[in-house]
Amino acid sequence: MDRIGKYEISALSVLVGICVVYISWAKFRDFKLLRTSKIRISQLYIYPIKSCKGIKISKWPVAATGFELDRVWMLVDNDGKFMTQRNFPKMALIDCKLDINGFGKIEDGASTEMMNLYEAGGSLTISAPSTPSLVIPFKDTASLTEAKDIAIWKSSASAIDEGDIAAKWFTQFLGAPCRLPIRIYALQLLRLQLKTAFADGFPMLLTNESSLQDVNLKMESKGAKTSWNGPVTMRNFRPNIVVSGLNPFEEDNILTFQIQEKFSSNAKPEKFIVASRCTRCRLPNNDPDTGVIGDEPFKTLMSYRRVDEGDKFSPIFGINVVALNKGYHISVNDEIHVLSVGIHDRRGIWRGRKVPISKLEIKKLSN
Repeated sequence: MDRIGKYEISALSVLVGICVVYISWAKFRDFKLLRTSKIRISQLYIYPIKSCKGIKISKWPVAATGFELDRVWMLVDNDGKFMTQRNFPKMALIDCKLDINGFGKIEDGASTEMMNLYEAGGSLTISAPSTPSLVIPFKDTASLTEAKDIAIWKSSASAIDEGDIAAKWFTQFLGAPCRLPIRIYALQLLRLQLKTAFADGFPMLLTNESSLQDVNLKMESKGAKTSWNGPVTMRNFRPNIVVSGLNPFEEDNILTFQIQEKFSSNAKPEKFIVASRCTRCRLPNNDPDTGVIGDEPFKTLMSYRRVDEGDKFSPIFGINVVALNKGYHISVNDEIHVLSVGIHDRRGIWRGRKVPISKLEIKKLSN
């Protein structure tokens, strides 16, 4: 090899080394920025009936399945298959209110110190435009024995039917035969033994205010319009936890974090893992106030948010979160501290290959 060739190889080696060092430094810098950023919870939501209207809350208990009473009811068709706004957009108009014995009505802005809310007794009240409201009393949990299997994507779950009166109410409003089952037992999914009620696959969804602003700016720059001719809101994405203090889509690479209660400096911070990024369907295109579906924001998301190597045909917005413990409360303004960052790949969840965090690491975090 001549002298020029040796110089070229040496120069290339140095260049590769510089790139490796830069990438390592950039990851450390980004992690350091995330760790020192002041990240807070700005909004919290539960959705008592899957794919119906949510309730904005300010403090709420965490169970093994995520937030208590979040998506514990779900509509199914005559074949036992679940129904959502994807095929029945009018479900966006169905309002849900809870009434808990010993507390009272759970409406927007509610804050409770209670735990085990369903076991306390109470009722679910459903209402919709031009339709009389219906009160569904909570069942005696000791009598929940006649469970039937229903289908959620490729999984199945046992649930208790709420009866013919509830079925008739929803059937008449939606114009399609359906039943309303309730599930207060945990559905275990995947090899990490995650537990959900009627969520699609993970207990909680976390989204970022700055990411939403970025989507609206992208739509504005290209003249894209929603069916309601207004900006996209978090209600379209149906999160449980909304945070502030991150840059747009910084949440994409969070692997683990902890939440510190705002009013309790002595309380132990609660730890969470991020199971995956959240792939989005066209449901956010539905106007939550009218049930009218358009093309946005899905079209804009498809143009620049297909960022997960494990699912390049779906846009990403938000992260799927799993709480490592239960039996505590999360509140608006609680602080979030990022513990680790890395690269997510949805094939780790769906194909059992790489996982963002190992079982050993989960065990260590739980201690």
